[in-house]
Amino acid sequence: MKRTFLSIAGLAIAVLSGCSGPTTPTVNNPPQVNYAVQTKYVYTQQTLDANSGQRTGTVDTITATVVATNFAYQGKTNVTEFVNTHSNGSEPDTSYIAQDSGRFWHYNYGLESLNENSAVLAAIGKPVQDGWVLQAEFNVAAGASWVGADTSLSATFRGIPLHATLLDSVSETTDTNIVSVRSSTGTALNFAAGHAVHHVTLQGLSGSGQNDTYVSEQYGPVVDIVNPSTIQGMATPGRITVLIQAP
Repeated sequence: MKRTFLSIAGLAIAVLSGCSGPTTPTVNNPPQVNYAVQTKYVYTQQTLDANSGQRTGTVDTITATVVATNFAYQGKTNVTEFVNTHSNGSEPDTSYIAQDSGRFWHYNYGLESLNENSAVLAAIGKPVQDGWVLQAEFNVAAGASWVGADTSLSATFRGIPLHATLLDSVSETTDTNIVSVRSSTGTALNFAAGHAVHHVTLQGLSGSGQNDTYVSEQYGPVVDIVNPSTIQGMATPGRITVLIQAP
């Protein structure tokens, strides 16, 4: 059996083919991440240069704390709310996850770098909102595909009103990944994480980009790569976010 180890920002990922992975906790039916209030997930995040795609700038350490579970938000139920604090001095922000029937939804997923780019915001007037995005599917096999989002947007470009459509086409890749991180007590945690590729287009705004996301049934997103993208000919930086500590 051939085993290849990849290292992404200090996170070990073993790519396995044709063999079983490590022993994992009991699988939920339907599968979902069991988030608990006051548990914390620690990530590192770094910018990817808009032109080269290489990491640049300082590393931001993000602590995501679960503050509420199993409530309704923006048309979804079984929602989990996180408050995210940053080591780089940024103001805390909030993120939302919803789960149903083995599907893992993330509110306004994948547009964070675009919406934090001052040049883009100056041109389009306001952040792009895509609502709930189907970030991962726990029940699908490699090679499966789905629509992550198909959202109509009202936008402007340099003051000119435009009608745009955000389309996120997702495919589950054929690689199986075994991820190792540390718990809050220092214990090694080994678990599987599926790899989904999001191909995002902003029709009407001439925008496109690709996100690579690794999500596990045990701990949710473990690696998220928002690759550099373009909108109206402007290159926008990406960012890589890596889980380094789980409850």
